[in-house]
Amino acid sequence: MQLRFASLAAVFSLLACSSSGDSNPITAPDDTGEASETSTEDSASPEDSSTGEDTGTATDSTVDSATGETAGDTAPADVSTTCAEAGAVESQDCGKCGKRARLCNSDGKWLPWGACTGEKGMCTPAETRMTACGKCGKRAETCSATCGWEPGACTGEGLCNAGDVEVQYGACPIAKQVKTRTCNDTCGWSDWSGCVAPKGWNDIAAAPSTFYGRQYHSAVWTGTEMVIFGGYSSSGGYMADAAAYNPTTDVWRTLPASGITGRQYSTAVWTGTQMLVFGGYSTSLPYSRNDGAAWDAASNTWSPIPAPTSPTVTARYSHSAVWTGSEMIVWGGYLASPGTYLADGAAYNPTTKVWRTIAASPLAGRYDHGAVFAGGKMIVFGGRGTSCPGSTSGCSDAAAYDPVANSWTSLTPPSADLDGRYGPGSIVDSTGKQAIFWGGYGAYVSPSYTRNTGAIFDTTTSTWKSITPPTDTVFPSSKRWLTSMWTTSTALYVWGGSTSSTSGTTANGAYYEFATSTWKAMTDTNAPTARNGAVTVWTGNEAIVWGGYSYKNDGKIYRP
Repeated sequence: MQLRFASLAAVFSLLACSSSGDSNPITAPDDTGEASETSTEDSASPEDSSTGEDTGTATDSTVDSATGETAGDTAPADVSTTCAEAGAVESQDCGKCGKRARLCNSDGKWLPWGACTGEKGMCTPAETRMTACGKCGKRAETCSATCGWEPGACTGEGLCNAGDVEVQYGACPIAKQVKTRTCNDTCGWSDWSGCVAPKGWNDIAAAPSTFYGRQYHSAVWTGTEMVIFGGYSSSGGYMADAAAYNPTTDVWRTLPASGITGRQYSTAVWTGTQMLVFGGYSTSLPYSRNDGAAWDAASNTWSPIPAPTSPTVTARYSHSAVWTGSEMIVWGGYLASPGTYLADGAAYNPTTKVWRTIAASPLAGRYDHGAVFAGGKMIVFGGRGTSCPGSTSGCSDAAAYDPVANSWTSLTPPSADLDGRYGPGSIVDSTGKQAIFWGGYGAYVSPSYTRNTGAIFDTTTSTWKSITPPTDTVFPSSKRWLTSMWTTSTALYVWGGSTSSTSGTTANGAYYEFATSTWKAMTDTNAPTARNGAVTVWTGNEAIVWGGYSYKNDGKIYRP
């Protein structure tokens, strides 16, 4: 407690508000400097009304241990209610290291305490509380004289932190499978699981040393293996070799020689028994190719795909190819010499080894477009070509080809979601009925040429649905093209790609939930190094990403 004297005028001004309800209101001092006072009876006065004696039992304000707030404004019993000097001011600590004051009036009695001000602590001294700590433990904390919490020791901790996952390697007969256990809400371990494939990014075995790192290659999933063909390598130039990777055994094998010219930008489709490779760009004239080869999985042999002479199909690269269930449909692309954007196509039947003409397209010639087979139709969007709307900015139109009716239908994508662009990611959903297009490269829209917008075309209703663009918080640098994409029954996954023309490669990703129309971040832990143009296959349980710019010779498995 502190006792001090001050100018009466200043003190009276200070206490006028806090004492406004008191039975002895103080008025300003008169000309003599003495304070005047209006005398009234106060039933709550600490002086006994019958004897006029000071009982000395008046109570001071108390402090709520939970809130630190004063419960009243009377003095504690051990503090005198009488004072010797009119105008004296007394102050004391209160609340959470705050201060309050009271004034001695002309009757020699202390006026009630003023409000507690200047509190700067978190608690009231000697207050205690229990808090959670560590691995489901408890800690006693005591409020210090400076109104801060002082923690005691953490006691009663469990074995682990809730939500932690522990992985046991080498305990399963199948390569890359593991056993896991999870820490529960009470900080105890669950039982070990059975053998499962670990979630997130996981390493795969290195490819054979003779199967060089490459870019602009093609790949298919056979049901048991990812088969990779061709591409361009800094070690071997235009490649014509192939290799297969089995994720169950984590084993690679090289395939026999394909028998065709090495190439990049070719297409490949899986028929159920064969991989069909067609077109591409090679090092020798005529540069663009209109031939291909078929790899038969059962016999592990290659056979040539005849060049289409009737109908004549121009050699091409950066075209599209889809499998309908009975035919490979080839459409669009670019003829290197003399430099032509193509709008024609043909269908190849591997059983009869016969090509057929397909109807003329309503779309102008283009390459680097997106194309998928969904709902019994080939859906084409975007691309680049001098006759496209938007010219070098990229095409913004789309069309659907029906192989049964041999006819095309023009489509109108939503311009806000699919403006002119080339190199978009294109994929069909797990139902086989929705065509998904996302990202790409187009006209400059500050601050970049790349896109993080897209839309889904539902072939059952012939309608488009927007894909909400991701935020930078969830998906940093999400505007990109040449990405790796795959779908599950619940989400679209996007990983890697480039934020500029060829460089600016990325090593992060996110997934778009169909049910909630929201994006969520993918883990970056153990992800592949940054790249674009990698081949990606979805096995039904996991995605395999391999190769890409520039000349990558490695890959990873991602399990949702």
